Amino acid sequence: MKVNWKNLRKKIPNRVRTKARTHYEVLWSDEFWFDEKTGKKTYGTTRFDPNLITLNINQGDKETIHTYFHEYIHALSVDYNLDLTETQVENLEKAFPYVREFILMLEGKNKRGKK
Repeated sequence: MKVNWKNLRKKIPNRVRTKARTHYEVLWSDEFWFDEKTGKKTYGTTRFDPNLITLNINQGDKETIHTYFHEYIHALSVDYNLDLTETQVENLEKAFPYVREFILMLEGKNKRGKK
């Protein structure tokens, strides 16, 4: 399945919903962050008061989509009291292409998104 990552990146909204009355503002930044626990570079963050997802604008299209999905999973984990570990979030992030394919199938579209 060929994914148009550039097109998907353009569709990232300024605000995303996780529950009926819970939204996260989506912001872009050109700064890099370092996770103090792991010492690794991070390309996105999720904050919960206020609800905010920040993405690094300097990533490639595919990396940005994966980061966005990763941070969205963190938001879902908190909002639904799932207490997912970072490893669990990373594993769900890896499942993104299959989740997308599943949604397209439910919508009656083929792998390229066409009916």
